[in-house]
Amino acid sequence: KVKEKEDEKYAEWLKNTIKLYEAMESTKAAQFIKAMPENEARDLIYSMKKKKAAEVLSYLSAETVNRLTRAQ
Repeated sequence: KVKEKEDEKYAEWLKNTIKLYEAMESTKAAQFIKAMPENEARDLIYSMKKKKAAEVLSYLSAETVNRLTRAQ
């Protein structure tokens, strides 16, 4: 039950945060994503519209992009 509730809260947070980051300038979004825990950053990137995600990734270092996009 608790896990379900946490999953629901995370899904809601993710949905709302994606909207904010997609509306943000890509350079700013990249700065914030770089400072996030890797799993959250990865979830955000893969849930964003692909064009926006690609633009945000273009402002991150190659090392960060590789870390966020490598297979799990």
